[in-house]
Amino acid sequence: MKQLFYFSFLMTVLSTTLSAQDKHFTQFYAAPLSLNPALTGAMEGSYRVGTIYRDQWRKVLDNPIKTFSMFADLRFDTRRKKNNDDAIGLGLMFLMIR
Repeated sequence: MKQLFYFSFLMTVLSTTLSAQDKHFTQFYAAPLSLNPALTGAMEGSYRVGTIYRDQWRKVLDNPIKTFSMFADLRFDTRRKKNNDDAIGLGLMFLMIR
Protein backbone atom coordinates (compact mmCIF):
# COMPACT_ATOMS: atom_id res chain seq x y z
CA MET A 1 0.00 0.00 0.00
CA LYS A 2 2.85 2.35 0.88
CA GLN A 3 4.61 1.64 -2.42
CA LEU A 4 1.40 2.38 -4.33
CA PHE A 5 1.12 5.74 -2.58
CA TYR A 6 4.72 6.66 -3.40
CA PHE A 7 4.31 5.54 -7.01
CA SER A 8 1.10 7.55 -7.51
CA PHE A 9 2.69 10.61 -5.87
CA LEU A 10 5.75 10.32 -8.10
CA MET A 11 3.63 9.93 -11.25
CA THR A 12 1.54 12.96 -10.29
CA VAL A 13 4.62 15.11 -9.76
CA LEU A 14 6.27 13.99 -12.99
CA SER A 15 3.15 14.40 -15.12
CA THR A 16 2.49 18.03 -14.25
CA THR A 17 4.21 20.92 -15.95
CA LEU A 18 5.52 23.48 -13.52
CA SER A 19 6.77 26.97 -14.19
CA ALA A 20 7.93 29.60 -11.76
CA GLN A 21 8.44 33.33 -11.62
CA ASP A 22 9.42 35.39 -8.62
CA LYS A 23 6.90 37.95 -7.54
CA HIS A 24 8.14 41.51 -7.93
CA PHE A 25 6.11 44.49 -6.83
CA THR A 26 7.37 48.06 -6.95
CA GLN A 27 5.31 49.03 -3.92
CA PHE A 28 5.88 45.78 -2.04
CA TYR A 29 4.78 47.32 1.26
CA ALA A 30 1.24 47.56 -0.17
CA ALA A 31 0.97 43.74 -0.02
CA PRO A 32 2.00 42.87 3.55
CA LEU A 33 1.04 39.17 3.35
CA SER A 34 3.19 38.79 0.25
CA LEU A 35 6.05 40.58 1.96
CA ASN A 36 5.93 38.42 5.09
CA PRO A 37 3.16 35.96 6.02
CA ALA A 38 3.87 36.63 9.70
CA LEU A 39 2.25 40.06 9.23
CA THR A 40 -1.17 38.40 9.13
CA GLY A 41 -3.31 40.19 11.71
CA ALA A 42 -0.58 42.74 12.55
CA MET A 43 -2.69 45.89 12.24
CA GLU A 44 -4.76 48.30 14.31
CA GLY A 45 -8.19 47.38 12.91
CA SER A 46 -10.12 44.12 12.87
CA TYR A 47 -9.80 43.35 9.14
CA ARG A 48 -7.80 44.39 6.07
CA VAL A 49 -8.36 43.79 2.34
CA GLY A 50 -6.11 44.87 -0.52
CA THR A 51 -4.97 44.27 -4.07
CA ILE A 52 -1.79 45.06 -6.00
CA TYR A 53 -0.98 44.73 -9.71
CA ARG A 54 2.20 45.09 -11.73
CA ASP A 55 2.79 44.90 -15.47
CA GLN A 56 6.51 44.69 -16.25
CA TRP A 57 8.63 44.47 -19.42
CA ARG A 58 5.72 45.65 -21.59
CA LYS A 59 7.86 47.37 -24.25
CA VAL A 60 10.55 44.67 -24.39
CA LEU A 61 8.70 41.34 -24.36
CA ASP A 62 5.90 40.11 -26.60
CA ASN A 63 4.17 38.65 -23.54
CA PRO A 64 4.91 40.99 -20.62
CA ILE A 65 4.96 39.64 -17.09
CA LYS A 66 1.75 40.50 -15.24
CA THR A 67 1.60 39.97 -11.50
CA PHE A 68 -1.60 40.33 -9.49
CA SER A 69 -2.11 39.74 -5.78
CA MET A 70 -5.19 40.03 -3.60
CA PHE A 71 -5.24 39.48 0.14
CA ALA A 72 -7.54 39.64 3.14
CA ASP A 73 -6.79 39.09 6.79
CA LEU A 74 -8.65 39.23 10.08
CA ARG A 75 -7.52 39.96 13.61
CA PHE A 76 -9.14 38.27 16.58
CA ASP A 77 -8.22 39.71 19.97
CA THR A 78 -7.58 37.28 22.81
CA ARG A 79 -8.43 39.44 25.80
CA ARG A 80 -8.53 36.99 28.63
CA LYS A 81 -6.67 39.43 30.85
CA LYS A 82 -7.04 43.20 30.94
CA ASN A 83 -3.47 44.07 29.95
CA ASN A 84 -3.14 41.41 27.25
CA ASP A 85 -2.50 42.69 23.69
CA ASP A 86 -2.24 39.25 22.09
CA ALA A 87 -4.20 38.49 18.94
CA ILE A 88 -4.80 35.67 16.50
CA GLY A 89 -4.56 36.37 12.77
CA LEU A 90 -6.31 34.58 9.93
CA GLY A 91 -5.37 35.45 6.35
CA LEU A 92 -5.89 34.48 2.74
CA MET A 93 -3.71 35.49 -0.21
CA PHE A 94 -4.18 34.92 -3.94
CA LEU A 95 -1.23 35.40 -6.31
CA MET A 96 -1.34 35.18 -10.10
CA ILE A 97 1.70 35.55 -12.36
CA ARG A 98 1.32 35.40 -16.15
